[in-house]
Amino acid sequence: ESMHEQDPFALGMILGLARAPSVRTLHRALRQMTEVVDPIQLWAAAMTALMRERSPEIPVFGVDGHFKPYFGDAPIDKGWSAKRRIVEKGLATVRVNDLAGHTFSEVMVPAGDSLHAHVLIVAHALREAQACMEEGNERPIVLAFDRGGFSFHVLNALAAECFWYLVWIPSSVRLDSLAAIAPTEDGVAEGSWTHASLEHPARLLVTRDGEALVAAATNLPPWVDAATAMKLTFGAGTMHWP
Repeated sequence: ESMHEQDPFALGMILGLARAPSVRTLHRALRQMTEVVDPIQLWAAAMTALMRERSPEIPVFGVDGHFKPYFGDAPIDKGWSAKRRIVEKGLATVRVNDLAGHTFSEVMVPAGDSLHAHVLIVAHALREAQACMEEGNERPIVLAFDRGGFSFHVLNALAAECFWYLVWIPSSVRLDSLAAIAPTEDGVAEGSWTHASLEHPARLLVTRDGEALVAAATNLPPWVDAATAMKLTFGAGTMHWP
């Protein structure tokens, strides 16, 4: 719903104000902010502050792309709407959350961008935010993302720069028989994953749900077992996206 359709007093309580400002006032305030504030620096400062105040107990960050259709008359870009399964005008963002649901970043991106174009940018930003907390902080960063973020180039780059990942594998990637790895009953099993385009050690995680087999991959060290790794993958993808 649009802001003008909301109760300004009720919405103001959520914002900590006597009443919500009008849309025109908000646009004016945003314009004034962008004239004096570097949005990149503001983004970095907000991420650093949240990392300092609510550093996640488990350093797993879900990275997800969101697309919102636009039905106005403005000449804006088109992108893929996963819900409607068509290309249409819209606005896209890349959002980063931890397992507790705290949003560390939400950045607007070109509507036609694929998620994999932004995974490395997110990884570097999180590392910088973490480094600002404490000198010499080398806490690991684990990125969990869906098939839209899958790219062998991205996986290789993450591993080369000492980032960890959890990723669902799209059907377009040719895999050996998953049945050879999958457990005989519902659950998760793993095997070593080799592929001509993969330049680092990785594991193939296979979940069985009845007859359905779903594949994911990770470069997490072997002491993070398959069941835990898959649980983290599911958690990052389902706990917090509204």
